[in-house]
Amino acid sequence: MSILNRVQDLVGEATSFSDENASYNSAINEVIDFTPIDILIKDASLHQMTTNTWTSGGDKKILKVLRRDGDSGSMVPATEISREEWDLHHNTDSIYYRSSFTPKFSLFSDGTNTKLMVTPPPTGTQGADVYYLSYNPGTLSSDSAVPRVSASLEQAIVLKTAINILANKISDAVQDEEDSEILQLLQAQSANLQSLYQVEMSRITGEKTE
Repeated sequence: MSILNRVQDLVGEATSFSDENASYNSAINEVIDFTPIDILIKDASLHQMTTNTWTSGGDKKILKVLRRDGDSGSMVPATEISREEWDLHHNTDSIYYRSSFTPKFSLFSDGTNTKLMVTPPPTGTQGADVYYLSYNPGTLSSDSAVPRVSASLEQAIVLKTAINILANKISDAVQDEEDSEILQLLQAQSANLQSLYQVEMSRITGEKTE
């Protein structure tokens, strides 16, 4: 069964594919953002760096950055730091000065593009590996599976997509001054799906529902 059919089983036929596709992609991004990295890493893409800058990091969820600590050394996890901290880790007089055993990475934006930088700068023999998931959009009308994520996350994405679509329907019903009974039915349906979504996300994150 396609993703669209699964969503329509919950909220009925599609009325505006552009709006519902936005609801779908918002759901994908939310579920990705709340899913533990040890689950997402199974579906991650890999980018290998031999210089200190990757200019295509902005539209991706960075899961893990590793840097080799010597020419024949081990891959060491890099810690993410803020832009404000970056200069401290380049100051040789600072207690925060980085070493190959304590690598750092940060995301920088120039207002147009976002780049990922690693310090100490990776080289040909001391490279860095960046594991990531792209936030590239899915297409609700044609996807037979949610792109770039494990099948174990699909039900949560289907439920969240349905919730987002119902939110739009509720908004339209309020603005169009629809019958209060119709509005109450939509709100009750949304509340039920929200409960199911919370249970599904708790399964994914390992947290217990109240």
